[in-house]
Amino acid sequence: MNSSPHTSIAVLFADVAGSTLLYDKLGDHQAESQISGCLSSMIQLVKKNHGVIVKNIGDEILCCFPFANLAATAACSIQESLMQADSDLQVRIGLNFGPTIIKQNDVFGDTVNIAARMVALAKEEQIISTGAFHQAIKNPDLFDFRQLDPLLIKGKNTLTDIYEILWRGEDSELTSFFSAQKVMSQKTEWALRLQHDGASYLINKKRPSISIGRSKSCDAIINSQQASRTHAVISSRWGKAVLRDKSTNGTYITITENNASVSDEIFVHMEEFPLPNSGILSLGCPAKNNADAVIYFDYQ
Repeated sequence: MNSSPHTSIAVLFADVAGSTLLYDKLGDHQAESQISGCLSSMIQLVKKNHGVIVKNIGDEILCCFPFANLAATAACSIQESLMQADSDLQVRIGLNFGPTIIKQNDVFGDTVNIAARMVALAKEEQIISTGAFHQAIKNPDLFDFRQLDPLLIKGKNTLTDIYEILWRGEDSELTSFFSAQKVMSQKTEWALRLQHDGASYLINKKRPSISIGRSKSCDAIINSQQASRTHAVISSRWGKAVLRDKSTNGTYITITENNASVSDEIFVHMEEFPLPNSGILSLGCPAKNNADAVIYFDYQ
């Protein structure tokens, strides 16, 4: 690849799913042989479709294409070849299109990072792409896309459009897609209010997520040594707010009604929790010991 400060290209991640279980089942040598053969086959199909292999990352490959159509063709070819070979291995593929930094035979930037998120979203034998990749496709009738519900990707403040390429064509075993977004869009708009130390923060359609913690980079800064630098993120998800704890000490949640506690404190650590109608968040330790790090919340 030639070095370039900012070039729009298609980025493809392909990951061999379940490789850890395969090593446990077959042993190191046999599993490594099967995975290496699978990676070699994928690399050949990428090159056949004018793609460039950027790097191998364990059981995953990162590659780039000048056009989205070439990347989509390569992705479908990879899945089809595994099916035709009746392979025990399954592959997940993520695609994105946009500006990247190409430097010293490597690629960098937001487009690459989001492509990595797409492969993480994909299940075995799935091809998942962004809306940007779908828009970059010329002659979209050549591929069978279906739009999924948009998602809030880590590090983003707005929803990302998500598509799946149905490489099998007509498939009676394909799960019928039911859009939660369409159902929730018919509901009255809502907002979650957070209150701490005289300040208020709203999570709503315009601001779908808020980070809380000690760091000055957080949206809601909590000056408490019990709180982590980035303690938690609260995001809007299909008509409710979901707290994702990322902290060292965890988050204590008390459910309230009419300003009175109706539950014992619920401890959440490195996991997600849908927030009820109203309550109290205490960062790092129980609320009775933590006046500086208490956040009140309620739906508006």
